[in-house]
Amino acid sequence: LSAVLRVPTSEGAVFFKAPAGLPLFVDEGRVTQGLARLFPRNVPKPLAVERRRRWMLLDDVGPALGWEAPAEQRGMVLVTFGMMQVAAAREVDALLAMGCIDRRPAWLALELRLLLADDDALNGLEDEEIAKLRALEPLLVALCKRLGAGVIPDSIAHGDLHLGNVSRDGGAYVFFDWTDACVTHPFLDLIDVFREEDATTRDALRDAYLRAWADFGTHDQLLSVWRVAEPLSSLNQAVSYRYIASGVEPGTNQELEWAIPHWLRSVLAADVESLS
Repeated sequence: LSAVLRVPTSEGAVFFKAPAGLPLFVDEGRVTQGLARLFPRNVPKPLAVERRRRWMLLDDVGPALGWEAPAEQRGMVLVTFGMMQVAAAREVDALLAMGCIDRRPAWLALELRLLLADDDALNGLEDEEIAKLRALEPLLVALCKRLGAGVIPDSIAHGDLHLGNVSRDGGAYVFFDWTDACVTHPFLDLIDVFREEDATTRDALRDAYLRAWADFGTHDQLLSVWRVAEPLSSLNQAVSYRYIASGVEPGTNQELEWAIPHWLRSVLAADVESLS
């Protein structure tokens, strides 16, 4: 999906990146430049950007925190990112102007219809699962409308928010790899929390993140929004992978065959009917 080269220099390593020209991928150099202006401590400023070819040169931001980071640190990262999203909610026009994709809940509802009508994309599912998803379509569309009309404003979403894309520079957490950057409901970005298997850890991470949004509602109100966002976050991932799988080189999409069935089964497992 991207070519990344590590280049040693006399002043330390730098990284060259050339992302694939996929439909939902942004001009990452331009977007990273814009986000670095908004969040200079939390987004690295590119050393150079070649706009015509969408090339970017980035300083070494240090090692990623990684998948095995302790839950306490994961919570601190989520608080930081939540605070960034709260601030960015006031900058939606600027986010769109710098090239973030507009993927707000109304867009997700439209993409749901296209996904469920795409037999090739649904090929990895059983007929019974496809029938159930298509029966759920009106409810899922209604949930998108509910999420978009709720107390939480649209904001920046990373699109691939996990600790493999976060490092630490002194006392600040640094977020990189913004190829999937978009404007949408911020809770849709928390797929890494929704899929946490340990319930105690999952609740602790959720509550840490929701503290950033305390000015927007009571904890019970935020939990209600969170429950609506959970199945839609999986749906959002399925939509992303539909575009990725359709845009990669011939012969490589089999590496992605797991993705759409996996995320749509997560939608089915979320007991969507209970949210109506």
